[in-house]
Amino acid sequence: TLLISNYEFGLPYCMRVYYGDVMQRKEIKIFSKYFNDKNFSISEKITMPNMASKGYLRAEAECKKEDGSLTFSATSPCYFYK
Repeated sequence: TLLISNYEFGLPYCMRVYYGDVMQRKEIKIFSKYFNDKNFSISEKITMPNMASKGYLRAEAECKKEDGSLTFSATSPCYFYK
């Protein structure tokens, strides 16, 4: 997983990745990590769970600006069908 930010949005502060099981109508957080680095890009390896035949992955990120305020972003779900 790769998180890239810039000066306008701030340094990466937190990243979360979710797996959604379409058949069970359930979403599970499979990764969450807080950062204290001074880099605008972060790369993390995550372990994927056993996934159902229909589902999606999506991610959320928070970045911290110089004034301490947080910005939030999220991806659209990326659906898969086996």
